[in-house]
Amino acid sequence: MAQEKFSFRKETKLKIKFLILFIFSFNIQSSNLVLDFNNLIVNNFEFTQKTETNSSTTESKGKIFRMENEIKIEITEPSKELYRIIENKIEIYDYDFNQTSIYQIDENNGHILDFIINGVKKADVKDLTNSSFSIKNDDNDILIELNEDNGFSLIYIDNMQFKNIINFHVIK
Repeated sequence: MAQEKFSFRKETKLKIKFLILFIFSFNIQSSNLVLDFNNLIVNNFEFTQKTETNSSTTESKGKIFRMENEIKIEITEPSKELYRIIENKIEIYDYDFNQTSIYQIDENNGHILDFIINGVKKADVKDLTNSSFSIKNDDNDILIELNEDNGFSLIYIDNMQFKNIINFHVIK
């Protein structure tokens, strides 16, 4: 009987140690994945965005360039546009219509831009795997998958309930 109590206590202590180790390793894994993403996001990228609507899939292509005080996003397909992000404003130039618009970036329209500009905060991360995690975006989550080829993907449902997949690859 005494042997069984000792064995039970030892087994319980061992389970608690494994649980603590698991939680600690999860935090390390979370920190490393978020750190890897935040280190990756400071590069210049080529990207392809696929939007799945109810009846079709559309595709856009472009590049993102980071400069000292500005981020430029050039859309090259299907139409040519230029987005310049400077501080809390986004300037949009439409080459087809020779038209410029300027918008304030705020909490209502800047979630994806925020983590592309500033990176991801560890506190916002959930559903962590070895190579992906998600973060909250209004009513929907944004899934971020790191690729082995020095890139990443964003997968999310937009406000029109269309699925968007954006694949980013570092420009070398």
